[in-house]
Amino acid sequence: KLQFLYFIGKHILIWYGIDRCFVLLEELEKGQKTPTAPKPPLQAPMKTIRLLVHSGIEVVADIVHPTTVGYPYYVYLHGFCSVRVSEKSEILRMRAEKRGFGYARMDFTGHGESGGSLEHVTLSRFVEEAAVLLRQLKGEAHVVGSSIGALVAMKASTISDNNIKSLLLIAPAAQIIARWQRHPRSSDGHIVMQSPYVGDVKVNGDLTKDAAENGFLDEQLAKGVTVPTAVVHGKLDEVISDKDAKSLFEMIPKTTPKMWELIPSGGHRLNEPFDNIITLYESFLLDNGLLAHQ
Repeated sequence: KLQFLYFIGKHILIWYGIDRCFVLLEELEKGQKTPTAPKPPLQAPMKTIRLLVHSGIEVVADIVHPTTVGYPYYVYLHGFCSVRVSEKSEILRMRAEKRGFGYARMDFTGHGESGGSLEHVTLSRFVEEAAVLLRQLKGEAHVVGSSIGALVAMKASTISDNNIKSLLLIAPAAQIIARWQRHPRSSDGHIVMQSPYVGDVKVNGDLTKDAAENGFLDEQLAKGVTVPTAVVHGKLDEVISDKDAKSLFEMIPKTTPKMWELIPSGGHRLNEPFDNIITLYESFLLDNGLLAHQ
C-alpha cells in the first residue's frame, strides 16, 4: 500500500511540474512575466540630520545606511564655498545606491544649510565636523574629498579609531597655507578670497594660523596618510596647479598604496569626467582588496 501511494504521489508531482512548465512557456510566448517576489531595498531611505558639533552651531548632513550588514559607505566632503548637494556628490550617491553601499555627505560650517558663517570657519573645525559625521555611520567608509574637502579627508584619516578605509582626493588644495597668505585682508582683519565661482568672499583671518598650527602643511598631511589613496587632478585646473597636487601625492609614504591620475582636459571641479573617475577609483579599491565581497 505504501509503495503504491508513493508511486501515485511521485507521478502526480511529475505531471504537475510538466504542466507548470507548459504554462510558463505559454506565458513567455505571450510576452508575460511570471510574478516574482519583490527584492528588498539595497539601502534604507536617506535621512537629513542636524549635528550639534560646536557650541550653538548645527551642521546638516544626509545619511543613507546600507541594508546589507558589512557593506561600507561612500562619504563626500565638499570644497570651500561649495555645498553637499552637487553634481559630483549626486554621482557618488547614485553609485553607492547601485552597489548597495551606504552614503553620507554634509555641509561644513558656513556652507549650505549648516549654521555659522565663513568669517568663523577653520580647517580644524571642518575636520571635527567630518569626524562627527563618520561616527554616525555603521560601517567602514571610503571618503571622497574635493579641493579643501580632500585636505579634510586626509587629516580625518589620521584620527585614531576612525573608520576610513580609503581616500579619493579630487583636485586636492595643495599649498593652501601659502595660497591663503597671498590673499589681501580687509580692514577688519578678514582674508578676502577671490573665488572664480562665487566672487570675493571674506573668511576668518585666523584661517592660515589655524591651518599651520594643526598640521595642514602639505608634508604634514601627506606623511600621516596610511590608507589606500587615489589622487585625481585636472591638467587645466585654474585654482590648484597639477604640479603642486603631484608634489602632495609624492609626499604620501611609499608604503601606502596610492594612485595618481591626471585628466588632460580637466579643470578644478572635474564634474564632467566624475563618473569615470569613480569607476577608476573602484578599480583601485578592487586591486587593493577593498571591494572583494561587493
